[in-house]
Amino acid sequence: MRRIEANTSDLSTKLDKTIFLISQFLKLLPASQILADAQPQDNDLKHQVKVDLENWTALAGQLVSSNENLESPTANRLSIVDPESQLDDVQSFFQEAWNDQEEAYLRELKEMPRRSPRDHPDHRFIPFLRRRASEAFDAKNYKAAKMSLKKLLERSSKMYGPIFEGRDDALRMLVICCVKLEDWEEADVYMVTQFKQRDQTMEDLAMDFYLRGKRDEASKICLGGDRGKKFAGREAVMDLLSASYIRDNKWTEAKKILSDLLFTEQPEDYIRLQRLHDITQVYFALRDYEAAKRCGKTVLEERGRRFGEEHVSYFQSASLLVQICEKSGDFDEAAFYKELLDSDAHSIPTFNEDLTF
Repeated sequence: MRRIEANTSDLSTKLDKTIFLISQFLKLLPASQILADAQPQDNDLKHQVKVDLENWTALAGQLVSSNENLESPTANRLSIVDPESQLDDVQSFFQEAWNDQEEAYLRELKEMPRRSPRDHPDHRFIPFLRRRASEAFDAKNYKAAKMSLKKLLERSSKMYGPIFEGRDDALRMLVICCVKLEDWEEADVYMVTQFKQRDQTMEDLAMDFYLRGKRDEASKICLGGDRGKKFAGREAVMDLLSASYIRDNKWTEAKKILSDLLFTEQPEDYIRLQRLHDITQVYFALRDYEAAKRCGKTVLEERGRRFGEEHVSYFQSASLLVQICEKSGDFDEAAFYKELLDSDAHSIPTFNEDLTF
């Protein structure tokens, strides 16, 4: 199956999940037989597993069809069924089975005789959960991994206290699982928790979403303010997001990013003033002319004081203020800023007036 997998990341992820789920099915067979003997007829779990596996195997064959069929614009191979729907159904089934396996093993451990405090079931159950979580996570089955990780953190903290073996790695995987599943409320809880490689994990996730064109998801990771979601590398991702939103006339989204950057970061003066110039453009595009004028004047004054009145950025600010004043009907003030431009006005880029509101 791996040899014929198509060269696309989405398909690769589905294939990894397929192989993982089938491997879990094989592990379920002995337990399924026992449960089937105890619960015959309509509740025959073995029969249910058999039917689900057959359906999933058929889907797996379609998912790993030849590259030619998958990449062809006219290919209908994947339209025969709904892969996402079937994938969710199968994952839900195995998620229940995954949980049942863990609970069955815990019951087995509890029934074992204890000769000393070292024989506490969690001393064996916690390493078991750690292995299970890693196995599911590596297979990109984030639902199953998340389930095991939450159990792992809860039991480990009760057993060993706030610091325990594998804590940082478990939190890292849990953040990734929640973000990949878009469980944002839960993700917020874990993203504010400190652990090793937290900053790198957050930056990687945000950048991954940005590069795949999912800017709103990247923004959710970056924005946080008083929720404490700042991380090293956050500023660079947000600069990319703001520039991208402005380029595509996504003014409201750009305003959120720039407002957060202006009030939470302390960069070099030229960067701060460029961001303030950008949010002036955003206010202008949103027709908040008073706010645009206030910001524009601040930028003009500071650029003139720090870089000089002959600097190109000073003329950019003056040019933008001309447009703002003319749009708001302040023609006398617009004339004042026009005088600042003098003969260099023709070489100064102006803000695009053909805006999409």
